[in-house]
Amino acid sequence: MTKSKHYFVILGLLAIAFGSVIFLSIGEIFAGPICPPIFGIPACYLLILFISAALISHLVRIGDRNILFFIGTGLSLALAVFASVSQIKGSIECPKFLAVVPMCYLSLILFSSLIFLKIDELRGQQGRT
Repeated sequence: MTKSKHYFVILGLLAIAFGSVIFLSIGEIFAGPICPPIFGIPACYLLILFISAALISHLVRIGDRNILFFIGTGLSLALAVFASVSQIKGSIECPKFLAVVPMCYLSLILFSSLIFLKIDELRGQQGRT
């Protein structure tokens, strides 16, 4: 069985998300508060867990890995929605990409895209069976 183009696009987006959140977490550790706290925990730490779950489930074929993928990306998307709305309201300040674009907005696009790509990938697999 060959891997679909979706597989590699999803893997690339997850790698970008994981690398970005690791970068932010290192900054959080060494430079002080960068990520907005969610229930007292820096959002970037939570995202490490969520993205790791999605990444591992995408790479490892054990059981129904798609459930773990959707849990990880779904929680990441929920966090991005919460942070984006809070950014708009002015109650939190998201880290900025290139000192301009709040990263919570980019996360919103990224995690929405991942969910839609995975759904499309699964539909394509059903069509081949």
